[in-house]
Amino acid sequence: MIGISIFSNEEGWENSASEPDVLFSNSDLIVTHNSSYQYPICFEKAPGNIMLIFEGKVYDRPTSNLMADIKNLIDCEVAIERYLFEVDGEFYLYLIDIDRLTVKVFGDHLNRLPLFYGYRENKWAVSRDIGFVRHFLNASINKLHLAEFLVFDYNLGDHTLFNDVFHLQISKKLKADLSSRKINAHHKTFYYDFSQKHIEDVDDKLFDEMASVFLKASKHRASQHNILSLSGGMDSRSVAAALCRTRAEVMGVTFEDEEKSASEDVVIAQEIARSLDIKWKKVSLSTDNFHHDVKESIRYKLGIQPARYYFLNQFCQKVRDLFGTKITFFTGDGGDKVFPDLSNGINYHNDNKLFQQIIKENYEFPIAQASKLTGIPRKKLELHIKNTIAGFPGKNSGDKHEYFVLTCRMKRYIFEGEDRNRRFFWSTNPFLSKPFFELMMKISNTVKQDGNFYKNFVRRLDKDVAQIRDENYSSGKISVGKGFYQFAKDRANSFLSRKYKERLKALFEGRKSSKTVELYKTLIQEYKTKDVPLDVDQVEKSLRHYSTGQLSLIATTLMVSQYISKTSRR
Repeated sequence: MIGISIFSNEEGWENSASEPDVLFSNSDLIVTHNSSYQYPICFEKAPGNIMLIFEGKVYDRPTSNLMADIKNLIDCEVAIERYLFEVDGEFYLYLIDIDRLTVKVFGDHLNRLPLFYGYRENKWAVSRDIGFVRHFLNASINKLHLAEFLVFDYNLGDHTLFNDVFHLQISKKLKADLSSRKINAHHKTFYYDFSQKHIEDVDDKLFDEMASVFLKASKHRASQHNILSLSGGMDSRSVAAALCRTRAEVMGVTFEDEEKSASEDVVIAQEIARSLDIKWKKVSLSTDNFHHDVKESIRYKLGIQPARYYFLNQFCQKVRDLFGTKITFFTGDGGDKVFPDLSNGINYHNDNKLFQQIIKENYEFPIAQASKLTGIPRKKLELHIKNTIAGFPGKNSGDKHEYFVLTCRMKRYIFEGEDRNRRFFWSTNPFLSKPFFELMMKISNTVKQDGNFYKNFVRRLDKDVAQIRDENYSSGKISVGKGFYQFAKDRANSFLSRKYKERLKALFEGRKSSKTVELYKTLIQEYKTKDVPLDVDQVEKSLRHYSTGQLSLIATTLMVSQYISKTSRR
């Protein structure tokens, strides 16, 4: 995996890493860097025997200016935090104080680059690579966290599948104390209050401001060679229109899998590219190397991204083969987080109803099934999830639901997805830029509930692109509009199992049963042993009843378990 790793100096640490470059080492710590392309890092010394390491990109000022400013603020941690919170970028600043034996880590406004950390038995580590931290600490799978993973397909809060290995949250910073050999997360001094939404009026002035900020963020992110992952939705077409408005050279690429489940995206993406007069290419994917693609995904992310996203690994490989590594890869990620009302309009009087709502909308395995598979008592698992949700910050249940979407779903899906892309080339999007995200978080949920809110924004970027169809949610035997599609989805969430929901979706999309179902079953049989943290007899008994998503989670668990058993430090 790409990026910086900093950790206590331990004999045999090389066994935890994959041939990294050592940037610095002494008796207390080691700093390494991994990359297969010109991944952006900057290493400088500051007054007072302090080292500054900057990882990532800044878009609103030169990195050299940022580093000079940080040196001037080096004696005031609060001033550094205030400064970095206002910077538009995707980055971490590592401040290593050799004399005071501390390492401090400050991220951008959302900690956009996934970062993992932990300590155990006098060893500590912080790294962009979860595999390195897990191996360095010789961490084992936590069965309670595994059960939660099976329920959601990701973990809530800051924990991961592994004991003592944590995922830095968007509102936190890190500090390692080299004398005590521990590393802990602390709340940032400056952060968002998502409950403060004071923009209530929708008028031309607001849409003009939104468009202006978005265009500026897109322009600042553009390079000489820009490739956009273009679908048929509103998010990626917004980025395409913005890049064209700023006169950036951009080429759209759209993937089509073997089963043509995204065939409608291909057609609409072509229409968008034609309207904007930009180059466009279809990238065809296949399951020919299914096992290899899944294994690669597991090896680099250890279940942080489940096996079901294997095809995106193949997509990125093909984009790299076509265009090289010296590109800026744009996505439309984040549009679905800044435009909707993330509170879902709910205002429950207790956290139990919020728990039920979140489970209903987001579960993969029902709690009872996850309990059976892992051996974790149902009540214990349920209480663990309830307590996590109850601990979300917010003045009401709507605020807590918004926090769930931003810190659980957004961080686990969007941030990790972009980081998968960064194995091959730099990846970014303007929706989560500091100025645009900040503006959108100030807009009231009432405004966002307007069905035309998003389309009116796109019209400011390009009227023709805004009119290209997006409302048809079916390319199959049943043609429906957005309203009925949402109604059917809500009913399915309430009454159907995951497997039958997949069948209903396939009917809407005109697809047959997924070929990957049998591929996952083969994979499960290959990795199924008695020495795994799942009840393999229960897996075998229920195999034919699992949905594709559930099969991918079972396969992920088995593969991660076998991988760490082979690589654990003896």
